[in-house]
Amino acid sequence: MKKHVNSKQLTTAIGLNIIYTIIFVIFTIITEVRRDNPFFVILISFPAIVYLLIINYNERNNIQLNQSYMIFIWFISILLRILQLFYPVGLSDDIYRYIWNGEMHKQGINPYTTSPNDPKVDNLYQPWWTQINHPNITSPYPPVAQFIFSLLAVDNLSISQNILLYQVVIILFDLGVIRLLNKILQHLQMPSHRIIIYAYSPLVIFEFAGNAHIDVIAIFFTFLSYYFILKKHKTISAICITIAILIKILPILLLLILFRYYQIKDFLISFIVTILFIIPYIEDPISVLVPDGLIIFSRYFRFNESIYRIFHWISIELFQDEIIARYIFAFGIILISSIIFKQAVMEDYTIVRQSYWLIFLVFLISPDIQPWYIIWIIPLFSVYIDNSGLIWSITVLFSYFIYLEYDSSGIWIENPLILLIEYTPVYLLLLNRINTTRIRNKSNEN
Repeated sequence: MKKHVNSKQLTTAIGLNIIYTIIFVIFTIITEVRRDNPFFVILISFPAIVYLLIINYNERNNIQLNQSYMIFIWFISILLRILQLFYPVGLSDDIYRYIWNGEMHKQGINPYTTSPNDPKVDNLYQPWWTQINHPNITSPYPPVAQFIFSLLAVDNLSISQNILLYQVVIILFDLGVIRLLNKILQHLQMPSHRIIIYAYSPLVIFEFAGNAHIDVIAIFFTFLSYYFILKKHKTISAICITIAILIKILPILLLLILFRYYQIKDFLISFIVTILFIIPYIEDPISVLVPDGLIIFSRYFRFNESIYRIFHWISIELFQDEIIARYIFAFGIILISSIIFKQAVMEDYTIVRQSYWLIFLVFLISPDIQPWYIIWIIPLFSVYIDNSGLIWSITVLFSYFIYLEYDSSGIWIENPLILLIEYTPVYLLLLNRINTTRIRNKSNEN
C-alpha cells in the first residue's frame, strides 16, 4: 500500500533538494571540478552529505513523486548537468583519446594498430595531442565505441567545440538512463523517488556531464536491455546488451545472468550485429576482438584497488611475479560469476539484484578502480538499495587526491590514508548487510 506524503514531508523533501542544488552549484564554482584543485577533495563532503540526507529522507518517509515534484527533479538534474558545460574537463583526459580515435577514423587510419605517438601520424599532429594519456598505447575501445568516435569527428570544430559536442551527447544519454530507470522502477512497483540516487549523484554528474565518459552510453544500452527483458522483447534486449558490450567490455559479465532469457535466434542476431561492426577492420579482426591496448591496460595497470592489494602482495612475496595476481583476479571473477550463476532465477527483480552483486564484487577484487567505473553500480543500487555501494559512489571521489601530487610533480604515489577513508565505510556497511541478512534468515528458519 502506498504511503501518501503529507505537505510537511513534501516541503522538507523539496527544501533538501534546493539546499543540495545551492551547495552543488557553490562547490562547482569554487573547485571548477578540477582534480588539481585541493578544494575538490576537501569540499566534496558537503554536497555528498546533503545527497545522502535526501536519499535517507525519501526512503524513511517513502516519498511519493507527484507530477510537479518529478518535473522539479528533472529540472535540477538538467540544471546541474548543464552547469558542467561552463567548465573545462578537469577530472579525466579520456576525452582527448576519444577525439583522437575519431580523427584517425576520418583519416582512414586504424586506431587498433596505430598509437598517438606513432611516427606515421606525425603529419597529423595537433597541439592537444599532448593531453592524450598513454600515447604509446593503441586504442583499447571496442568497435561500437569506435563507431561513436567516428560519428562525432565533425569537420572544422576546434578541440573545445568537439569536447562540448561530446558532453552534450553524453548528457542526452545520461538523461536517457534516468528515464529508463524511472520506467524500470515503475514496472517493478518500486518507489519512483529512487531515480534521485542516480539523477543527483555527484559522481555521475561530474564524470558524465563534466568529463564525457562514454560508459554512460554502454550503461544506457545495458538498462535498455533490462527494460526490454521486462517487457518480454527478448531479441531487442539481446541486441542492446550486445551493443553495450561492443562499447565497453564490462557488461559481458552480465550475460551470465541474461543468457537464460535468450533463444538461439537471439544469439544469432547478436552475432550478426557483432560481425557488422567488425567488418570495417576485416584486415585485422583480432585487433578488434582483443585490442592490444586493452590487453596492456588489463595486464599492467593498477589504481585504487582494495582486495587486489592482497593478491599483489602474495604474487610478489611468493612468486616474484605480478602476473600471478592477475591470474588470481581472473579466478576470482570465475568464482564470483559461478556463485551468481548458480543462484540466477528468471525473475524481474532478481536480474537487477544479481547484476549488482556481480559487478560490485568484481570491482572489490579488481586491480584498477577508476572513479567513473563505480557509476556502473549506481543505477543498479537505485533499484536494489545497498548502502555499501551507495557510500562507495561518494568515497571513491577521494581517490582523486593522488593527482594533487601527480599533476604538479609527475610523482604517482597512492596515499594509504585515502584508501582507508575510501574503503573502510564500504566494508563496514557490507559486513553489516551480511550480518543483518544472516540474522533475518535465521529468524525466518525459526
